[in-house]
Amino acid sequence: MQTYVSTCATTLITFGTPSIKVTRRELLTKPYFPDDGKKTWRLVQTDTATLFRLRTGHCKLHLHLFPLGLHQDGLCDACHTPETVAHILLVCPQYHAQREIMLANLRKIGVNVNTADILRNPEASRHVQHFVNVTNRTL
Repeated sequence: MQTYVSTCATTLITFGTPSIKVTRRELLTKPYFPDDGKKTWRLVQTDTATLFRLRTGHCKLHLHLFPLGLHQDGLCDACHTPETVAHILLVCPQYHAQREIMLANLRKIGVNVNTADILRNPEASRHVQHFVNVTNRTL
């Protein structure tokens, strides 16, 4: 399963077969792909930005803010370990209840429970975004 998003006006996106041509505006604003026979989740631009930040690690997590002088030590406030994307998504006890819901949903759709697979899989994106929303984290 592959997803390709470009800055061009029209983007070719492949989720198995068939390929679907969709404009970038449609990709960012409509919740489902049109006429593909499946209800495939499409994220809005703010959600896409959040997922991009998580994938690159350039987000408002303490470990990223520390070298910029915007956080005192780069450690998680709850458990005093380095606050990374993997820590927030998979380890931090502060978000245990929200994480269990996300992981249960990810297992239902067959996603391996590791940071790379969670952030890379397009079907997992809505569950990750929901996790971010319910934890009230600014990323």
